Amino acid sequence: MMRFEEIFNPWFVGSLIALLIWIVFFILAKKLRKEMIITSFVALPWGFTEYIFSKEYWSPPSLFDLNEKIGLDIETFIFTFAIGGLSAIIYNYFTHKILVRIPENSSLKQHGHKFGLFGAFSFIIILVGLYFATNIDLIYINFIACFVGAIIASLCRPDLKNKIWFGGLIFLLFYLFFMLIFIFIYPDFIEQYYHLSSLSRIMIWKIPLEEALFAFSVGMLWSSMYEHLFWYRLRKSE
Repeated sequence: MMRFEEIFNPWFVGSLIALLIWIVFFILAKKLRKEMIITSFVALPWGFTEYIFSKEYWSPPSLFDLNEKIGLDIETFIFTFAIGGLSAIIYNYFTHKILVRIPENSSLKQHGHKFGLFGAFSFIIILVGLYFATNIDLIYINFIACFVGAIIASLCRPDLKNKIWFGGLIFLLFYLFFMLIFIFIYPDFIEQYYHLSSLSRIMIWKIPLEEALFAFSVGMLWSSMYEHLFWYRLRKSE
């Protein structure tokens, strides 16, 4: 039988904190719930990258020792679900923007229609290409893929440029706040479970620079995912 501390390991607690924040925003952002749920589920497959992250980036304890046994864990999918939805709506929430469907005959839709899906998912092509063609650590490949993918998305949808850039910045600040809370609860977590020897060792308030790069690039890419996939634009809430 698993002991209490084995069930509520630091990584599981961190993923639950992220999910709790997701629930709070889901309750508060009534007009953004559909966008939040869909983008959370679209983000879920990203959790499979933990199989590589657990070898290169960190080795946190996990429920049922799944991380050690198979290289995947429940916590990663909870966390991925949470940040997928949060990064998609956090800009809209703080800027009081709502979504408006783009008409079929809109020049905006005609301009970006051919490259819409490519703009949304180009990061996957970049990530896979860099992973098999280079020896760069996955955390940096992930940053490059998301950042370049976000730039491509902004070129396909120029009307979302501000959301992509400011969405990345807002999510970065939000993520750093989350990490500070986590480190306050578990002050030795970074030193114990991160593979710091393979990282830059540059810290921002005891947070690895790589975490900040991850948050900024994911915030950029995922902030416009829903609008990109389903052809919505932003409008100031009345």
